[in-house]
Amino acid sequence: DKPKSGYTMEDHAKDVVGLLERLGCEAVTVAGHSFGGLLTYYLAAKYSQYVDRCIVMDAPADVHEGILDQIQPSLARLEQTWPSFEEYLHYVKAMPYYPDGWWDSALEVYYRADVELLHDGSVKPRSNPDHIRQCAEGTLKVDWHALVSKIAQPVLFLRAPEPFGPPNFPPLVPAEQAQATMKRLKNGTLAEGVGNHITYLFGDNAKLIVQTIGQWLEHTEDAMSL
Repeated sequence: DKPKSGYTMEDHAKDVVGLLERLGCEAVTVAGHSFGGLLTYYLAAKYSQYVDRCIVMDAPADVHEGILDQIQPSLARLEQTWPSFEEYLHYVKAMPYYPDGWWDSALEVYYRADVELLHDGSVKPRSNPDHIRQCAEGTLKVDWHALVSKIAQPVLFLRAPEPFGPPNFPPLVPAEQAQATMKRLKNGTLAEGVGNHITYLFGDNAKLIVQTIGQWLEHTEDAMSL
């Protein structure tokens, strides 16, 4: 329905909880990347009865205002229309998130699903940039330090170590920020991938992530069964 408002962390959490209740799920393993990782923290702390384990991909327990600058190139594309999907894809590939011509075919599938095809053959992104800003700004209103300290469930934190965003920006989660998150978690495991906030989830880089998650799930499953 794309309402004008309703994009806070609490709104998103209630959507997930509503889905779990409709499906008849009890405690589940929740995984999220970026904003979804923050939502995973939020669910584990605020709705702990629904969450038995957490997988957080590149989302620190500390959000700073600079994040809006770091994602600005992505927000900018949401406000434009392109004559064709090919021209849109050319723009996307030139964004600073894909260094040295790096690309993976699965990304093209994502971006094709991300746009709406108009009657004249032009395309525009489906997402409303104002809604995305509301999501980002909503993360700044949460006391993440206090919230994450309440999480008792096992948490796997997967960090992307390479720079992300416009030139001279650091990784989305610098190493010291990841370590600070680990100190606040009662039962956290830190693992690093290869690539940046986006590229570490695609191509050969994703194989390491999948292997790490699989091993961690087996380990925590054994520990929970004792």
